[in-house]
Amino acid sequence: RFDYYKLSDNEKNRGIKADRANKVYAFTEKSVYVYNDNADDFELLFSLSGRNDYLNNATIISLYFDSQNTLFITTNAGILYNNDKTWLTVSELKNKTVQCFIHTPKGEYLAGTNSGILQFQKNIDNQLKLIKNQQFLGFSSYRIQSLFYDSVSDELWIGTFANGLFVQDLNLR
Repeated sequence: RFDYYKLSDNEKNRGIKADRANKVYAFTEKSVYVYNDNADDFELLFSLSGRNDYLNNATIISLYFDSQNTLFITTNAGILYNNDKTWLTVSELKNKTVQCFIHTPKGEYLAGTNSGILQFQKNIDNQLKLIKNQQFLGFSSYRIQSLFYDSVSDELWIGTFANGLFVQDLNLR
């Protein structure tokens, strides 16, 4: 079997991801689609086009799902996430390119940006709040491309655009 699915006539396809329940999502530069098994087609879930804020001209970089299966959309102008059918943004990431985003088993959310790594936790309202008194020292001037959390060693692997690869032992913070 070989099927073809066209997402958009005027947007470039960017990628495909599956959530924790193996539901398939595809995304273009501006939109996120979810696969409908019954219709055997992708349905529009979200679009940046037509927004009346700073994300209107943004481009989607990737999708991430946390352990609660919350969808996070990283862009070249910040991040959006779905909180009970409401799309929220994170003010501390406004106009920052968010290349990567991870969630650790300790409840931390780490955003790799064009100006370092920012660390967040969800508050009681499931909103991401910056942890101001904890920093990843030495990475504020690096363009972070990828993050990987090793739960066995409690280490964060950090891939940068032009400064190499680093490993930070999170037990030593």
